[in-house]
Amino acid sequence: MGIFSRPKANSYVTVKGKGNKSEAEIVVRLMRAGYNVLRPCWEDSRYDLVIEDGDGKFWRVQCKTAWLEAHRAVLRFNAHSLDRKHNKISYRDQIDYFAVYSPDTDKVYFIHVNEVPPTSAPYLRLEPPQKGMTGKYPREIRYAADYEL
Repeated sequence: MGIFSRPKANSYVTVKGKGNKSEAEIVVRLMRAGYNVLRPCWEDSRYDLVIEDGDGKFWRVQCKTAWLEAHRAVLRFNAHSLDRKHNKISYRDQIDYFAVYSPDTDKVYFIHVNEVPPTSAPYLRLEPPQKGMTGKYPREIRYAADYEL
């Protein structure tokens, strides 16, 4: 063992702390995939990262953290932010992609901003819907595997 002991498990993690962990996972995986990753100098941008693709094009990326729903068959994330009055603010025309990290699957999903509803919590399916399933999920199904980084 070294001089330092391992940190104790923190039962309370802030929203900012979860977001920071997700963003760090996303950055590492983008870099492993070969992207150049740039970060804004200040935290007041509508995007968290900028990536450069293989053609030298730059894309604005908003990082999000996913959570499990529907008996662990669906991943959800917020495709909006909130203003001071808690009004939902869309990212349309301000970012190009969402990079979504799921601590439950330990994967990153990359989704174009125009593929998700602007002010809701879109979903990515981990499993096909059960036969005859109706209710809160729209007919258009997005499978998480199709968006894995």
